[in-house]
Amino acid sequence: MRVPVESHVLDIPKRIREVTGDDNLKVYYNTDTNMFEVWGVDAAYTPYIISRFPYLDERVVVALQEAYWVARTTGEPYKRLLKKFDEMDYKREKDYWKSLYELEYGSRDALRFMDTPVVPGWRAGEDGGDATRADSESAG
Repeated sequence: MRVPVESHVLDIPKRIREVTGDDNLKVYYNTDTNMFEVWGVDAAYTPYIISRFPYLDERVVVALQEAYWVARTTGEPYKRLLKKFDEMDYKREKDYWKSLYELEYGSRDALRFMDTPVVPGWRAGEDGGDATRADSESAG
């Protein structure tokens, strides 16, 4: 669910509109992905996402200012920003799968050693163990 960010401590939504010169930009917080999204409107008044960030601070303003400058001067709109955005998505997904792998490996490791004795060849309560052999010799 997207929640509009109208005001901010650092007044980031207003500063984004000032720096880019685009009054149609809106900032939302996506509760599903826990990311801040910057949305724009094209010539046909169709909304589209410009970028997503895990934070909302000066870095967002600088990144959008650079992206708009690149779009105006080179004609390659948002190429650098989209590349950075793809790298962030790749890193986030890689970290997600790494954490799942570590969780699986750790649980598999814990389950494997759950029934393993501390001293090899000895199991508590079995006749072949040292503790039970010592008890039976002293009793008999």
